[in-house]
Amino acid sequence: MDAQALTHELRRCHVIGRGHEEEPLIDYALLISSFVAVTGASIARAAARETTPERFSLADVLLLGLAATRLTRLFTREKVTRVVRAPFTEVDADARQDEVKEHPRGQGLTRAMGELLTCPRCFGMWTSAAAGVAYLFAPTATRIASGLLAISLVNDLVNVRFARARRRAQEAG
Repeated sequence: MDAQALTHELRRCHVIGRGHEEEPLIDYALLISSFVAVTGASIARAAARETTPERFSLADVLLLGLAATRLTRLFTREKVTRVVRAPFTEVDADARQDEVKEHPRGQGLTRAMGELLTCPRCFGMWTSAAAGVAYLFAPTATRIASGLLAISLVNDLVNVRFARARRRAQEAG
């Protein structure tokens, strides 16, 4: 049974509603299942080790959160990572040369991956889980890598504020 037939059958059985015909629901389920399986297995394996930290400190949660935010923006919005998104996205027709504006393309898993790689909130869950699992296996190395990513995020925020302030000064003067 292909994905379209399965979607039709799920709708017939009232598992999904109308309007979901164009959504790659089966492929979303595949991504969700992969996420849960890999994350769950990693956490279970980490928990079985005697060297696994028992908890996250508040400072580590904040550091990992900042790192996950920067990593998420890197993969979903930066030009340099277009090569990762390109098999799953198209550049919007109205995008300027100096900006990244993409949308998912294709159908099925291609479209589902495109949606994941263009949605910071969606991809943020994946980077957060990766940061958390990395912390469980190698807390020191993860703190160092997260620190570098957090520094990059602060740098980005300062540059955005600086650019806005310059623009306002030029408009006023």
